[in-house]
Amino acid sequence: MGSSKKERGKQRKAEKSNATRNNINLDPSRLVRLIQRGNDDATKFYCSNKYKLTRDKTGVLLSSVLGYLQRCDNENFDEVLIDIRGRLYHSSEMQIGDLECPSIWVNVLYHVGMLQPSYYLQIAQSIGPLVKCMCGDMKRLFFQNNKHWFETIPLFSALVWSMISKSESDVIKALLQHEGLLQSIVQWRFWEQNRPDISEELDADAYSIVYNCGRQGTTLLVAAATNLRESIGSTPVVNKDCLSKGWSDSFVSGLITEIMNSDEYDEEDVSTLRHLIEGADCVDGCVIADMIYFGMKSENYYEDATLAVELVCTMLKKGTALTNVPNDTRVAFAIRASLINMCLELIDKFGCKVRDSKALFLHIENIFKTIHGVALHKKSWKAIRHERLDIQEKLEQLDATITHDSSKKLLDMVKSILDINGAYCCHCNKSLGRKERKQCSGCNLVTYCSEACQKQDWLNGHNRACCKSFSVKTPGQFKGRILPETIPDDERAAAKLQELEINNNMIQLKLFRDHSATIVAQAKLLNIPLCDCIVTFDLHHCPPLVQLGSKKDVDDDTPWTKNITCMFISPNYCEGDESKLVMQRWFFPIDF
Repeated sequence: MGSSKKERGKQRKAEKSNATRNNINLDPSRLVRLIQRGNDDATKFYCSNKYKLTRDKTGVLLSSVLGYLQRCDNENFDEVLIDIRGRLYHSSEMQIGDLECPSIWVNVLYHVGMLQPSYYLQIAQSIGPLVKCMCGDMKRLFFQNNKHWFETIPLFSALVWSMISKSESDVIKALLQHEGLLQSIVQWRFWEQNRPDISEELDADAYSIVYNCGRQGTTLLVAAATNLRESIGSTPVVNKDCLSKGWSDSFVSGLITEIMNSDEYDEEDVSTLRHLIEGADCVDGCVIADMIYFGMKSENYYEDATLAVELVCTMLKKGTALTNVPNDTRVAFAIRASLINMCLELIDKFGCKVRDSKALFLHIENIFKTIHGVALHKKSWKAIRHERLDIQEKLEQLDATITHDSSKKLLDMVKSILDINGAYCCHCNKSLGRKERKQCSGCNLVTYCSEACQKQDWLNGHNRACCKSFSVKTPGQFKGRILPETIPDDERAAAKLQELEINNNMIQLKLFRDHSATIVAQAKLLNIPLCDCIVTFDLHHCPPLVQLGSKKDVDDDTPWTKNITCMFISPNYCEGDESKLVMQRWFFPIDF
């Protein structure tokens, strides 16, 4: 039975196309002319056969295709094709103006670059309208057509990836100057979770191309372009126009979530995360909360837990990994986001595996040291008080079950944090609730439980210190600050110094009484009478380091009395300042 008329037509068309391709293969000049005139077979032939042209012919071809693509922002494809046909039609060449889809022009750019990378800079500089169309993922119009956009986005993302991966920095700079492109590269890897309106329209292969280009592109840019890290890390993972609320997770938060939800995270993703957190300090409250949640969720996986705790420890510092100054704002936020409870849960989970838990425990210890270092700052102090009951409850549970030394050491550090956190009367050491605190109206630096305690403390020496704690004084003359000797010029640093003094004053008597047995034992061992003791409480250590010396070893003219002289040394109080707060207070031996 003979074939149908339709089938015979297809056969003739195929034969004609084969003949055209054979002629094209023999005549590069004709190939370029046909591509310029919108010939579908010629354009597909060039792309599928990786046909490398001479430099002059490649330049002509590239200029024509870029010219067509520069019209995609304002015209539809049919109008452009009709215009090409009208200007370039020749009766001897009937196979013109039949291009099926404009996406193949993007494919031409891709193959020009792959075959001759020296053209990448020209492409990068000239594809502004194409970028505008393809990054418009709300309208999704390419040559004013939604279908063309979906057909083109895989090719466009592949083109972008090829320029990023195979080009010099000047090409990347020219490419990323186009508004919205960097944001799109970041968001491509999150379309499946955040943009089902796009991912469901693409077939699996097409989406895989877009996703891999986004993932590989961000990984390469973060590793190679240090100047882009901050921009990439803070880029939202969802187009703001898609949100009912004007807020979206940053790339760092999205990456944490992706790592947390994967069965086995990719080392490249972890490296990218480190670059953004340690190298670019792309840390905000959401990033801290997400990482703490990652740590709590990973309590059954040692590697995940170790990674989470290590990165949280880095986040608590101010600036990049080159600095080691705790950021009390971040510490306070992390504590309220259950940082201490997360650490206690991990101690409980991995405490029985002491050998395997060495790295994890080291990071937890560093976290506790960081918290301890700013525990007397106002924000951190309030955050610890807010979480105090939950922390104490968990500590009581662990005290009853944990026996080995490495875990107990960490629990003792948490107890020390709680010990220096409470509000206490500066005379009788009574623990004070929020409404019970009464500050001296003169200096606002010391607190009392009652007027009786305030009066007694005034007679015991506070009358010599009140309203003078921000003046230069000779050590030993009053109960107050010795170092720094002057107030910092920076208002922020001065305010932090004052809040640190207030909380330090509250905790001094408690520290003295809590360590009375240690003081007496060391004094006996060193054969120093209590009235000749200088006791140093170094709060840089967690728990505080208690050391004794003798007043006889001090070369000054201070009129020593029968008091024990105590020095309280607190950690840094302002960014980048190596100064420390040193306060002095006298106690009677009878206070033991």
